[in-house]
Amino acid sequence: MTDSMIATLLVFLAGVFVYGLVSQRLQRTSLTGPMVFTALGLACGAAISSQARFDFDIEFLLWPAKLALAFVLFTDATHVRVRGLFVRLGVVSRLLAFAMPLVIVFGAATAAVLFDALTFWEAVVLAAIVAPTDAGLGQAIMHDDRVPTGVRQSLNVEAGLNDGLVIPFFTLAIGFARLDDSSHETSIIRFTLEQIGYGIGIGVLLGGIGGWLLQQASERNWVTQAYHQLTLIALCLASFVIALEIGGNEFIAPFVAGLFVKLNFEDVGQTMQDFSDAWGGLLNSLVFFTFAMVAVGELDQLTAASWVYAVISLTAVRMLAVAVSLLGAGLRPASVLFIGWFGPRGLASIVLGLLLIKKDAVIPGQEVIEGAVIATVLLSIAAHGLTTNPGIKIYSTRVTDLTDDAPEHEAAPELIDRFWDDGLDADTSSARAADRGTGNI
Repeated sequence: MTDSMIATLLVFLAGVFVYGLVSQRLQRTSLTGPMVFTALGLACGAAISSQARFDFDIEFLLWPAKLALAFVLFTDATHVRVRGLFVRLGVVSRLLAFAMPLVIVFGAATAAVLFDALTFWEAVVLAAIVAPTDAGLGQAIMHDDRVPTGVRQSLNVEAGLNDGLVIPFFTLAIGFARLDDSSHETSIIRFTLEQIGYGIGIGVLLGGIGGWLLQQASERNWVTQAYHQLTLIALCLASFVIALEIGGNEFIAPFVAGLFVKLNFEDVGQTMQDFSDAWGGLLNSLVFFTFAMVAVGELDQLTAASWVYAVISLTAVRMLAVAVSLLGAGLRPASVLFIGWFGPRGLASIVLGLLLIKKDAVIPGQEVIEGAVIATVLLSIAAHGLTTNPGIKIYSTRVTDLTDDAPEHEAAPELIDRFWDDGLDADTSSARAADRGTGNI
């Protein structure tokens, strides 16, 4: 490590310590963890780049980000009841099954209009990168009981699952975008399908067998409390490493593994959440910090079109997709607007963007995509952080007369486990899940 990188790491650790001292007091304010660590990263990156060439090793910065996303994908998947996925067309199911694909479609169409340099598949790559949401950027929503529980739960679960669901879209789009040489068409398509297929296969195998073994050992009281957590972390890391080694997607594998562990080991969600609350929060804070430092070195790629795309992506694209997906759901227009706006872009978009910056994922329109992604995430961190509390205040006045059986209050117990169920547990778990993105450790 260079001297500048050591100094940067010390600045980050000092930031974690100081933020931790006041994290509880900041929890209900507009000053979120992502905002704090992004600002710290921008300042640190600017200070270094003003004195020397910006020569940070992207590969070195990428590993904490990749591990953070793998842990988040695995942890969030362990809350899902696989057998109950999409058995009922509730708000959560609509957001995952319809809104997310529509965000990619509308986002790709917007990119194709704004960026002449992008091919069709490159526009899809950009749209896929900025499609997943991050509940941590609107943490106050998850803590505020003025927002109906069903709405909070829908935003929380959507953010927890759409990052895993978007990975196959991203992988396929990257594969097709690289088909600029017809002689490599077969190998690239095969590579892309292997990435998805091997990732799913590894996840099913490790998650299914590992979950069954852990359940059997737990029923016989063979496992200590500490090793309940450590064995699951080992499963997550194993799926990540094996996928990398044999050519599978290193994010699909942990996500699928988490889903299949849940099939056999019912208590996996609570166990993994304990890990995510602490170490996951630290990793996520590091991701926002390093993203900001990388952004400083890429500022020359942020054109006016990049910022226009960011605004449209965060507003019209997201809101239109949500509105279409929620037709017939019975929600009030204010609720549809609230859900549509509070779809901030964070961890998953950052990691997928960093993967693109890494040189083995080069596609012709890469620089244009990088600029749009950086602009979208930076704008989202600021805009969603600053508008959360005012948005809650305005929205709460529109739903004060909701009846108890209104769709806004409806939970989805058949889709998510009891740790995210309605009532007090939902409030507590939503807050803890949101903390994952705040740096509260």
